[in-house]
Amino acid sequence: MGYVGIHRILKPRGHFTSLEQKYYMMLKTLNVFYVPQYKLNGRFFDAYLPDYNLLIEFDGSFWHPKTVDDCKYECQKKNYVVDKLKNDIAELNGHNILRIREDKPITEREFKQILIENKT
Repeated sequence: MGYVGIHRILKPRGHFTSLEQKYYMMLKTLNVFYVPQYKLNGRFFDAYLPDYNLLIEFDGSFWHPKTVDDCKYECQKKNYVVDKLKNDIAELNGHNILRIREDKPITEREFKQILIENKT
């Protein structure tokens, strides 16, 4: 049980999911500085955009159910709880959080608008 979540700690730099890669490339295209795998209060967030005070999570549909009722497997229930915890961590630290879902992708234009709305 002591190894739960250790893959996140040991995740090699540069080994990102296809969803992360897609949006990291979009951030690069938009010329936005970001920190991948940003650690805050012991949890890793997929990206942090310091110029926007924005934490981003890229949520795969299977791994990150929208509601507890959508959780069919234990791993989904665990991720659901962790996602709520991360939302709380972001709020307690004064950060905005953006969750981009695999099943509701956003365009470069939409991403740009979100960034304009979050400019500090």
